[in-house]
Amino acid sequence: MTGYKKFLSVLGWGLLLIILAALQISVLNPLFNGPNLILLLLLTLVIIKKYQVAIFLSWISGFLVGTFHFSRFGLLSATLLILTIVLIILHKKVFFKLKPESIVFMGVVAVFLYHFLEW
Repeated sequence: MTGYKKFLSVLGWGLLLIILAALQISVLNPLFNGPNLILLLLLTLVIIKKYQVAIFLSWISGFLVGTFHFSRFGLLSATLLILTIVLIILHKKVFFKLKPESIVFMGVVAVFLYHFLEW
């Protein structure tokens, strides 16, 4: 990629992440059973094989969302980072072909691991 395209790509991912974090914190966090948009973004990035972007966004998004949970700052970032690495390993080793069943199973594993690691 050329310089300006890479810059615009990073800027676009950053804006998307800020918007998702703001929605997650302001709207979906008060609803305890609401969907986790950051987790959905990371799962999508792993499925479309953008591993480096997924790892970087998991680290940054954990800090963005974690700033509003003062008692556990950094824990969410570590949780999302570990979860992204586990999903990448699962995607590379177990799910060679993307079928609907494998995508659903990866989503179930992601939600289970997220709640287990955050507990």
